[in-house]
Amino acid sequence: MERSKLSVEDFAIGRKLGEGRFGTVFLCEMVKSNFVCAIKVVKKELLQENADHMLQTKREIELHRHMKHTNILRWFAYFYDHHKVYMVLEYAALGNLLKYTQSLENPMPEAQCAHVADSIAAALDYCHFRQVCHRDVKTVNILVAEGFGIKLADFGTAVHVPSSRMKTVFGTLDYLAPEMVDAETGPAYTVKVDNWSLGVVLYEILTLELPFYRESKCDTADAIRNCDMNTPKRELSADMLRIIKSLLTTDANDRLDLKDLQSDAWLTSQVATFAETLPPPPTATHRENPFLESM
Repeated sequence: MERSKLSVEDFAIGRKLGEGRFGTVFLCEMVKSNFVCAIKVVKKELLQENADHMLQTKREIELHRHMKHTNILRWFAYFYDHHKVYMVLEYAALGNLLKYTQSLENPMPEAQCAHVADSIAAALDYCHFRQVCHRDVKTVNILVAEGFGIKLADFGTAVHVPSSRMKTVFGTLDYLAPEMVDAETGPAYTVKVDNWSLGVVLYEILTLELPFYRESKCDTADAIRNCDMNTPKRELSADMLRIIKSLLTTDANDRLDLKDLQSDAWLTSQVATFAETLPPPPTATHRENPFLESM
């Protein structure tokens, strides 16, 4: 993988945007162009302490840098010095989807949720077409840009398929599909684990609750295995529930296909309704984004 000729001196480092297992993300501005972006910083010592972490970071760089889709957070470049690895990414001004949803005064309208569903389905369909399984679809890994642009992010646990790693348990329990919960003792799972996680995300942003949450991890895992979904405290339309339940099916073969989700008549009508409320998207110039010419 060829790194960029950039260095940390090319950026003014601003406030911290978020923090994960291996890295911290900062708001940054390029000194010469004033282009605003986000930079994920990973300490090399953390990677050198664990060979798996090193491989995971290399895989994240290799996979994410080839993902070019409207609904996937844009990758611009990466570079490193003696102590850290830096990944230059698109800045999503409204933060992650969980924080955005929690900030709303009223519950998210179903039309807005349909926009999220359509956007993430499109991103995942693109990933799956390229033989990539994300494996960690959740509200904190979905970012919101200005104009409510939805961006799938964090390819740290993503993997090419088919792969021996498709029997490894990754991600956050509350979002895991049944076949992933039991992956180490059962058959290998497929990209349909991402479809299940999308169903969890839709339930969560509509209700601010998780569909299979229990007080203990063991009970949560059992609820997922049995598809014992909590009854939403908020009243949802029959069509919205239909879509969520179609994604949250125990048998992966029966799980709603992403293309079928995007072409669902009710969903497309809701997406169109929400689109009417959105402002025109901002346009960037080459001067504003110095990475455009190399993409």
